[in-house]
Amino acid sequence: MRHSEFYFRVADALAGCQLLEQELRLYIVAARAAIRRNLPVHIPYRTSEDDCFKKSLGQLIKKFKELSNDDELIGELNKFNDERNALAHQAIVSCMNPDDELDSPPYNFKVKQLRGMSSDEWLSKIRIDSDMLRKKVFEAGVELEFDHISDAG
Repeated sequence: MRHSEFYFRVADALAGCQLLEQELRLYIVAARAAIRRNLPVHIPYRTSEDDCFKKSLGQLIKKFKELSNDDELIGELNKFNDERNALAHQAIVSCMNPDDELDSPPYNFKVKQLRGMSSDEWLSKIRIDSDMLRKKVFEAGVELEFDHISDAG
């Protein structure tokens, strides 16, 4: 893998992580809207939608946990957060040699997340996992949007 291709693969994997973060934000906004719809008018519910747009993936997962009963998905999200953190904070640096140059292919990741995978396989796994989790969060959000319709009927 050429250096430019490596950087592209890291960026692509990080893009998947950011899309997952955005889906979590959308879920949080939808869940808060559902709460507001169902609360009696005299009960205040003061939240700012802006606060979730400043949160990290780990913080968004904590908010999601407060608004979801899907413990299995919450567990998957927490596990994925460890992968994302390794990617964001160690992936490039762990491929550097003492001269601050990328080691020759195959890149030698020194992160525990690899578990026998090549860096290419790991980056692909992160992108695939982020897409799968984003779909699950989206589907949970769709259920929130339509809960109030079934309650009325």
